[in-house]
Amino acid sequence: MAASLTNLNAQDKHWGVGILTGSANSANVLYQFSDKHSLNLSGLFNTQRSFHMSLDFNSRNYEKTTVSHGKLPIYYGAGVEIWDTDNTESGFDFGIRIPAGLIYKPDSFPVEIFAELAPMINFDILRLQNQLGLRFLF
Repeated sequence: MAASLTNLNAQDKHWGVGILTGSANSANVLYQFSDKHSLNLSGLFNTQRSFHMSLDFNSRNYEKTTVSHGKLPIYYGAGVEIWDTDNTESGFDFGIRIPAGLIYKPDSFPVEIFAELAPMINFDILRLQNQLGLRFLF
């Protein structure tokens, strides 16, 4: 286990900040701790809800798709979502997300353009979320 933690710390770290639109308009922060694995945090700024956040762990697969310029990985993962509601005693509800999508990364500019579908389920609803996003990498 110590060897795997050393490898993780030695890898380049990549951050991304962007926006999502679709099922909800939100801000997005990416932390990519390897070429194939990342954490994504999204926070809603839609006026219909005052609080809505999701955190996903995603894996990327570069071998399934190819393009002549840039990269086009598919990604998939699992995560959690929490939002405010009047339907619970605590005022919050949560669900499990299963995001999947495509990311286009051009060779010449540090951005990612992505499309995502994410079924989300909690105790009383099943919802399919769709998003388009743009993220600047640094």
